[in-house]
Formats: sequence, structure tokens, C-alpha cells
Amino acid sequence: MYRARTLHRIASGRRVFDLRSDTVTKPTEAMIREMAKAEVGDDVYGEDPSVNALEDRVAQIMGKEKALFCASATMCNILSITSLLAIPPRSLPSTSFHGPPYSVACDYRSHLYLWEAGNLATFGHATTIPLRPRNGLYLNHEDIAQQVWRPGDVHVAPTRVISLENTLDGLIMPLKTMQRMYQQAREQGHWVHLDGARLWNSSVATGTPMAQYGHCADTITLCLSKGIGAPIGAILAPQKTIEQARHYRKLLGGGWRQAGGLAAAATRALLDYHERMSRDHHHAQLLGKGAVEAGWKLALPIHTNMVWMEGKHILQGRGWTSKALEDHFLKQWGIRVNGVDAQGQMRCVLHHQVRLEDVQVMIRALADLSK
Repeated sequence: MYRARTLHRIASGRRVFDLRSDTVTKPTEAMIREMAKAEVGDDVYGEDPSVNALEDRVAQIMGKEKALFCASATMCNILSITSLLAIPPRSLPSTSFHGPPYSVACDYRSHLYLWEAGNLATFGHATTIPLRPRNGLYLNHEDIAQQVWRPGDVHVAPTRVISLENTLDGLIMPLKTMQRMYQQAREQGHWVHLDGARLWNSSVATGTPMAQYGHCADTITLCLSKGIGAPIGAILAPQKTIEQARHYRKLLGGGWRQAGGLAAAATRALLDYHERMSRDHHHAQLLGKGAVEAGWKLALPIHTNMVWMEGKHILQGRGWTSKALEDHFLKQWGIRVNGVDAQGQMRCVLHHQVRLEDVQVMIRALADLSK
């Protein structure tokens, strides 16, 4: 059922598969059938039945009042945070000055800090406070409590929003940790945004219902074009911010017209993602085990669908650049990978269009490089 419509092949006829990201998946035949028969309307008027059905479904899954269908998780993040910055904080000490600019506290590795083109500063008029988790894996309430900027000091932009990310680099932030951080944020008057682009993976890996995560944040981003496998993303928000987010979406040129076909593909993908993601996680464990047996060192624990390996020694030993490593994997093995990053690590991301035999090929390729 979940077979890519076409298989990529190189000149030798070998199958080419892609481990660069879970964003590379193609629409499946089942999705394409749903897209072809989707009912559509003008979503700017709220008249696309397929979009409305998807938004209602995802809001129900997350235990939220409403959802907003958007073009990408990056758009969802900026809409969420700018919407939170536009409403008063939970508490306003009478002795403190309150006014923009504000700050947003987040993990120093978070997508919104590193990979979203500075949109928070450009559109949100907010600075970021990048935090380094002391446990090396994920932030906790102590990391936040000691490093946010409080109102009353004229030297700083007071922290208005705490942004969490789950999963981050494939690592799961435990539910209890999120609950404690949300409680603390409420006590201190902060709003909480959750970049849950891969929250689905966390839910599948831990067995935690998505709605329980939904109770730990005021706004939530969910991506539908990563492990879920559909083309597009969604933003969730309570009633008090959804109309603000809709306004900002229009401001950024993100208002849909007949988007029902895209929404129908996402709705179809939600029917059986649990089974597919479980398989992705299993494949990641197999790849990690095989990599270690082949002489590679894991850079991070494997919680979900990402395998991080130390790769700097390969480049140094062979005198290669990162691009040369990428070319080697593609030409010799038919594997698309991102090369070694600035930290000397290489990431492989498993998704539902990577087969068990692909994982075995990757393990052989890693073993060959270790010789």
C-alpha cells in the first residue's frame, strides 16, 4: 500500500534510496487517489470541506479547540510564536515595564533558532535565548528557570515565550519533563510553544497519546510532511490565538484557495502512521546496531527514527570533504545522505519509503568505509 509511485534508479539500475531526511517521501498511491477525489472550496473563506475536515481531525487528536492548515512547519512556528507575542502575558507585575521587544527561550539546537532564516527576529521582532541542556539531551525546568530574562531589567528583552521541541535530533523529551516545564511557565507568566514537527514519533515510541502532549503547550506545530509522509504541515492553537494566526498566515501570503487535495493526502496519511513509524524506529535501531558493529560510533542515543554517527574520522582518514563522502555513498551504493556536519557527525533519517533491504545496504556501505 505504501509504495512510492516511482523508484529512483541510477544508471547501473541499482535502486537509489534517501536517508537525508524524512521530508523526502513521495505521495503514495493511496494518497494520490484521495487527492484526486477530494472535495474542494476556497479556504480563505473557510469553505474547503477537505481542509476543514483535516483541521478538525488534528485538533481532536491534540485535544485543542482548533487547528490551522499551513504550508510548512516553519510557517507554523512563526505564526504560533508571533500570535503568542501579540497577546498579554499570563501575569503583569505592576512594578515592571512591559512592551516589545521580547525574547523567546529555546534549545540551542532547535529548528526555529538555527534553520528558519531568522524569521523570529524579522517578523516576530523578538530575540532568542539559546539554552544548552545540562543533561546533554533535552531541556528541563531547571535549565529554563535559571536562564530566562525577567521583566524589570532595562538591559534585556523580557522572555515572553518558552519554545520546546519534541523530538529534537530524534531525541524524546519525556512527558513528565514537559508537564513540569509547562507548570513552571504558567507560574512565571510565560506562554509555551511546542515545535512538535516530529511529535508523532515521540508518541509512537512512548505510547503517549498526542493529546497528553497537547496539554503541555499553548500552541503546537505538527508537521505532516515528515514521518507522516504527506506534503504539508499544520498549526494548532486555542481559540484565543487561532484568528490571530490566521491573520498572520494571510500576511505572509499563506492563505489557501482550493487546498483540499493536499489536505486529503494528509488525512489519508493519518490513518495508519503508527504502524509505519514503528517500523521506521525499528529500522533505526537495526541501522544503529549495524553501524556500531561496523566500527562506527553513535553520537546520540537512538530514540526514534534518527541515527547520528561520528564521521569526522572517515573524512580525515581518507582526505575527503563532506561532499566527497556524499558522492561516494550515491555512486558506489545508491544512497543519498547528508555528509558530515560542522560537529563531525552524520545523520541518517529513516522513513516509510526506506525498506529493510535498504538498511542492510547502508550497513554494508558503512562497514566498507571502516576497512
